[in-house]
Amino acid sequence: MTSSPRWWLSRRAGVVQLLVSASDGADTSTEAQRGTERSRRAVYSAGCSFAARALLVASTLISIPLTFNYLGYERFSVWMVFSSIMTMLTFADLGIGNGMVSALSRAADRDAAARCQASGFFLLVGISAFLCIIFGVAYPLTEWAAVFNLKDPEAINEIRPAILVLFAFFVLMLPLVTANKVRFALQEDYVNSAWEIVASAVGLLGILLVVWMRGGVPWLVIVVTAGRVGAGIGNWINLARSRPWLLPHWRLADPRIMRELLRSGAMFFVLSLAANLAVSCDNYIVLYQLGAEPAATYAVAAKIYALLTLAASTVLSPLWPAYGEAITRGDVAWLQRTLRRSVLLMATTSPISSGLLFFSANIIVEYWLGRGLELPPGLLLAFSVWVPLQCVGMAISMFLNGALLIGPQVLIAASFTVASLATKVIFAPSLGIAGIVWVSVVIYAATTLLPHLWLVPFALRRVCRTPVAPVASPHEAGA
Repeated sequence: MTSSPRWWLSRRAGVVQLLVSASDGADTSTEAQRGTERSRRAVYSAGCSFAARALLVASTLISIPLTFNYLGYERFSVWMVFSSIMTMLTFADLGIGNGMVSALSRAADRDAAARCQASGFFLLVGISAFLCIIFGVAYPLTEWAAVFNLKDPEAINEIRPAILVLFAFFVLMLPLVTANKVRFALQEDYVNSAWEIVASAVGLLGILLVVWMRGGVPWLVIVVTAGRVGAGIGNWINLARSRPWLLPHWRLADPRIMRELLRSGAMFFVLSLAANLAVSCDNYIVLYQLGAEPAATYAVAAKIYALLTLAASTVLSPLWPAYGEAITRGDVAWLQRTLRRSVLLMATTSPISSGLLFFSANIIVEYWLGRGLELPPGLLLAFSVWVPLQCVGMAISMFLNGALLIGPQVLIAASFTVASLATKVIFAPSLGIAGIVWVSVVIYAATTLLPHLWLVPFALRRVCRTPVAPVASPHEAGA
C-alpha cells in the first residue's frame, strides 16, 4: 500500500534537520533496500534540477554574446556583476527558509504547519520593510558610479535605476521564497524546478526583446527579475490552490516561532553568505580594481567554468537529505560508500572537464561571442585548478551538512572568505585577473580542504557512535 512520505527530526548540535524516509510504496525494511530507494530519490531530484539548470545555462549562453556585442566593456561588466548578485540574492532569505523547513517538518498537524508558514512569511515581510527604510535613506546619499568605478557616461546614467530595480527584486523575493521552502519540506522540489524553468524562459525572452530594442542595463535587470518574481508568485498561487490552509494570515503569526526561525536560520545564513561572498565578489573586485576590460575577460571565463560547478551542484545537492536520513536509520555502510564515491567522482571528472575547457575555452569564446576577446592561458589554468577544488569541497560539504556539522563549516567558510577577500582587495592591482583566482586556490586549500581532512573522519566516528533514531509517526501536516 502506498503511503505518504514520512518525516523525522534529528536534534543534534543544536540544529534541527529535516530527514526524509523513502516510503513511496517501496520496501525499505533492510539497509540495502533503503539505500536503493535513497539513491533513486537523489537521481530523480537531480534530474528535475538538471532540466531547470540546463535552461538557465542555455539562457546565459545565448544572452551573453548578444549583450556583449552592443553594451561595450564597461556596461557589460556592470551587467555581469548584476547577474552574479541576482543569482546570489535568489538564495538570500537570511537562513529563515532553512529554518522553516525544519519547523514545518516537526509540525504535528495542519494548524501547526499553517502557524509556521505564517510566522516565516510575515517575519520576512517585516525584514523586507525594515530593509526598505534603510535603503530609502542610503540610496540618494550613495555615489553609485564611484562604488562601481564607472567612467562611461551611459553606464553612470544607468547605474542608479538598475540598483533600484535590483533592490526591489530582493525585497519582493524574500517573502515569496517561502513557497519554495514549503515545497521542499513536502518533498515537491520538482515543482520548484518547473517554476525555475518558467523564470528562465521568461527572462531569456525578455533579454531578446531588450537586445532587439537596444535597451540599457536597467531594462535587462527588469526583464530578468520580472521572470523570477512572476515565477515566485505563480508558485505561491499554485500552492494556495492545492493547500489553501497554508495561505499565511497575520493572526496565525507566532512570535515564539519567529524567534525560533531566527535562531535556527542564523547559522545557515552565515554559512551560505560566507560560501557565496568570496566567489561572487570577484567580478566586482576585478571591475573596481583593474577596470572594465579585464572585468569582462574575467566574467566570460568565470561563466564558462561555472558550467562545471553547476553540474557538480546538480549531482551532489540531493545527497544532503539522503545523508541525514541514512544517519538517522543507522545506514553507515551506505553513507561511507556514497561519500567515497561522490568525492572520487568529483576528483576524477572535474579535472578532466577543466582540462578540456583549458584547451577549448578560446575556441568556445570565438564562436560564442564573435569578437576579438581572448582568454589568457594563465587565467584558464587558474580556473582549471580552482574548479576541481570547489567540486571536491562541495562533495564533502554535502556529507557534513547531513551530519549536522554546521558550526565548524561556518568557521571554515568565514576564514576562507575573510582571508581571500582581504588578499584580493589589497593585492589585486599586482595580482592581475589570474592572480585573483590563484588566491582562491591557495587559501581554499589551506583554510577549507586541509581542515576537512580532520573534520570528515571526526564526523564519521560521531556518526558510528550515534544511536539509531526510533521510527516516528507519519508526518501528516503536508497531506
